[in-house]
Amino acid sequence: MVKFILTLFVSVICLSACQTVEYNGTDYLKQGIDAYQRNDYRRAANLWNKACDKGAANACGRLGLMHTQGKGVPQNYNQSARLFEKSCDGGIALSCALLAIHYWQGKGVPQDYTQSAKLFEISCNNDVAWGCAALGALYEKGKGVAQNQTQATKLYEKSCQGGFAAACDYPAYLAKNNQSKKNKMTQKKSTQSFDPLSNTLLHNKNTLQRLGIDISQ
Repeated sequence: MVKFILTLFVSVICLSACQTVEYNGTDYLKQGIDAYQRNDYRRAANLWNKACDKGAANACGRLGLMHTQGKGVPQNYNQSARLFEKSCDGGIALSCALLAIHYWQGKGVPQDYTQSAKLFEISCNNDVAWGCAALGALYEKGKGVAQNQTQATKLYEKSCQGGFAAACDYPAYLAKNNQSKKNKMTQKKSTQSFDPLSNTLLHNKNTLQRLGIDISQ
């Protein structure tokens, strides 16, 4: 009898303490951020992969950027584009802009300026200020959309007002505001130091910070 009671007691304790903890996507997302902050990029990628599989669209975007950079995982543009698409479809506007860069550059997806413009437009309409600047650049260049300097200017202005300071310096925006010739020359130099469609945009830490992209937070 005593043996039976002891066995039953141990079984009850095990049921409460030995059961497997089931994490949801948000749990894995937070654990991944902690791991990333400790510079354990491989663990962060693993956790964000689990979070992404459980429907955490934010985690899909973070993992996509890691695949773009080859940080904690092998560099794989096909995978990063797939993850950005999944994140974008999940409502993360920033990921739409990141996917737009892939279509602009033809990395991981066929080069498609029209699709790039559509994705930048989605991001711009959802408060991604630098996405407006990038879309403005497409209108200025006539890539993926009909060339339209007026529309480019409007987008640069929206980007500037949205907090993306670099857009305030763009030539089209300066022309609209009747800056002096001297000012234009000065500002043009600073503008050329930042290209929203640069091939190295997603590989430079300082540039990412200027875009407000920080997956460690």
